[in-house]
Amino acid sequence: MWISHVKTGDYTSMNPYKSFKELKQLARESLLGNYGTLIGATLILSVFSGIFSVVVNFVVNPLTQLGLIIFILIQIIFSLILGVVSIGFNKMYLSIARNQPISISQLFFGFQNHPDRAILIQGIFILFLALCIVPYGIFTFLFYVRPSIELGYFSAAFLSLSL
Repeated sequence: MWISHVKTGDYTSMNPYKSFKELKQLARESLLGNYGTLIGATLILSVFSGIFSVVVNFVVNPLTQLGLIIFILIQIIFSLILGVVSIGFNKMYLSIARNQPISISQLFFGFQNHPDRAILIQGIFILFLALCIVPYGIFTFLFYVRPSIELGYFSAAFLSLSL
């Protein structure tokens, strides 16, 4: 089959990739009729996040040690929940790419199909992020405890964030 293309010189049918223009056109066609559902899902997610943030900030005082610990734990739990909801959000976009119908109920797809796996993966991401922030926290703590610490140590904290 490939040899026949070489003999005839017809290379256009051999290229399995689409041009950028063709991909944009396919994306526009897929999104037609789905904008309202996607905007609604985004608004639901945004309002939920906003209400949660306001309630947590009014209920928990992160200026005390206990308040800070509670605040961090609540944020971790909320991140785990949002991780599961994001699976449903991604499922909506995957359905659009496959030309399947979408609905707002797909936001909760992650809760219906293996939520334990989604929470585990999100927990691993949170743990990895926390481990990456530890050097910065140590250097910041040292800087506030001993303000006479050299600027080089504080610079090392910012450098550790970029590694």
